[in-house]
Amino acid sequence: SFFNKRRHKYRIEYDDGDHEWIDIDKAYDRIQLFDGNGQWTMLEHAYRPALEAQRESKAEIKRRTQLAQNLEKSVAHWRVLNDDSSLYSNEPKPERWYHAQTGEVRLMREDAYIWMESRDDDGLFCFQHGETGERIYDKDPRLMPREDDPETAQAKSELIDKLRIGAYLASALLEQWSQSQDYKSQRALLKRVIQAKAKLRVFSTEMAQARELWTELEFKDDDELAYFAQVNVAAFDLLDQAERNSESD
Repeated sequence: SFFNKRRHKYRIEYDDGDHEWIDIDKAYDRIQLFDGNGQWTMLEHAYRPALEAQRESKAEIKRRTQLAQNLEKSVAHWRVLNDDSSLYSNEPKPERWYHAQTGEVRLMREDAYIWMESRDDDGLFCFQHGETGERIYDKDPRLMPREDDPETAQAKSELIDKLRIGAYLASALLEQWSQSQDYKSQRALLKRVIQAKAKLRVFSTEMAQARELWTELEFKDDDELAYFAQVNVAAFDLLDQAERNSESD
């Protein structure tokens, strides 16, 4: 086969001498690929994951770019706050910094020296760890985290409770899917996933809200939040499969 750019279609040759022009984007659900192991595989099983990965990659690049731009602007406003009391203290005190734009005051971490202002391969501003090479785009790791105000703390507590309910439902469906062996049980499970679509979407919305309340670093440090995020991604992959299966019925 070969690709015609003008038609945006592939010419498929058949064993009987016939041929067909096919738009892969529209016909991937009825095309099979013959792999090196001598097996036929539906193109959609190879095509859609790759497409979704590409979309996720673009979305991640866009998100990271925005984070880096916001961080670079914020860092430019931090100033050292002179504190004469430290001169008369028997114990060393951490440096106090203030944000010239917001007036926020934060303490400097003891290991702040290990984090350096840097730019990644794409030119995005970040902080890079001097030993591990880890890069952070969403906050200044040299500063101690600010304490949540009562309203934020309450909002986080309430959201965690909601996320636990959503994760319980989603993980139950995922476990049932992993245990379904035959075609009939899989079809039945996919129908239950469709019935739970509204709740799964609410769970996804709550995850988006969580990313607004917690920073990227806090997500990495919190095992429960990381688990919620993992379950959310897997559940939406299953929902996507259920919706495609429903359309083909």
